[in-house]
Amino acid sequence: MIRLFLVIFAAFGSAFAQAPLTERVGDAIRSAALLPDAADVRLLSMTPVRGAVEQVEITNFDRRSGRFEAVIANGPRKAQISGRAAVTLPVVVAARNLGRDHTLAAGDLEVRHVPIQQVPSTAYNEPQEAFGMAVRRSLAAGRPVRQEDLGQPLIIRKNEVIEITYETAGMVLSARGRSLDEGARGDFIRVVTEGQGRTVSAEIVAPGRVVVR
Repeated sequence: MIRLFLVIFAAFGSAFAQAPLTERVGDAIRSAALLPDAADVRLLSMTPVRGAVEQVEITNFDRRSGRFEAVIANGPRKAQISGRAAVTLPVVVAARNLGRDHTLAAGDLEVRHVPIQQVPSTAYNEPQEAFGMAVRRSLAAGRPVRQEDLGQPLIIRKNEVIEITYETAGMVLSARGRSLDEGARGDFIRVVTEGQGRTVSAEIVAPGRVVVR
């Protein structure tokens, strides 16, 4: 359980003080846990409170269980309360089943609220960030999309006939060859030249073309 502190002050009778206590506790949890404004915090249970409350201090919040502890005060009078909250975050998920090597476009992704316990730290928050990327691991509909699930689109496949360009000081030579690996632009893969059967490492620079430097 992590220990987080936030004190929210408001004058008695202000619009903030007149807001329902459950809403104010939810806002305090959102701020204390550094959650985005779009996070949804819904209290499932809380110690009953009577009377006015001027101050709310979240002293503990467990992201995994949603349990929290807080101190509330009205002037010099303070009381300990506790409860449990359900927190969901807006994340990018697969709108349908997406197979490996599929290049993402509008309609493939959507934003849904997912329980905080199920949100990976590397999940995308905006669909636009993933458009144009290729699926490296098959994604089931509704699954949060992580950065490690995507990559640059593959432009050379394994065992593909390619052009190998050798660049050396003052000389450029080209030869036909075959790829031993697959990769995206900028990746280094193993290739073998025709005839000589020599295996070298080359950088992918375009579809069907690699460079040995």
